[in-house]
Amino acid sequence: SNQWAQGNKTVGGDIAHELYTQSTALLFRLALGGTVTTATAGGTSVHTMWPVAGSLSATVQVGVPTVYGSVIPKTMTGGMIASWELAASQGENVTWGATWIGQELTVSGTALASASYSTTMRPWRFQECSLKIDGTLQQVTNFKIGGDSGLADSRRFLGGTVISQPLREKLMEFTGEMEIEWGNPTSMGTL
Repeated sequence: SNQWAQGNKTVGGDIAHELYTQSTALLFRLALGGTVTTATAGGTSVHTMWPVAGSLSATVQVGVPTVYGSVIPKTMTGGMIASWELAASQGENVTWGATWIGQELTVSGTALASASYSTTMRPWRFQECSLKIDGTLQQVTNFKIGGDSGLADSRRFLGGTVISQPLREKLMEFTGEMEIEWGNPTSMGTL
């Protein structure tokens, strides 16, 4: 019909999964911006990250299975993390969740990239984590930390159906909560 006109495209959504021991530094870099990686003894690495105003984006693919056994590839370009959360509780794996903002979504246009995973990759477990406050190891029973990137997700201009690259419109905001066993008040230092 001649009375139909395309509206604005809105691309994005939530992705949640367990956090793995390898190949996750890019997620933190996309969420925070600044990162330095230093190799340590034993083949491990230390990733030091901090918030910076940046324009790091990613291409994200997902395969949507059909009832007929085929998979429809969806490719989001210009993807940026709008908000994120890292959490863990006793006896559970550490989880990561992120809300993404994208500029464009292509359906069936790009074949799915071949995924490859390390054979030694495994989920982070709660018992592998530690937390220090003012240099003192704390007895944490669960924690949750999150961030909001402060990105403008509605940068639309005349002649376009997609948003322009999301830019930071406000300061990043960080929130968190944890449960700590109080223990001996004299050994808790400055708490």
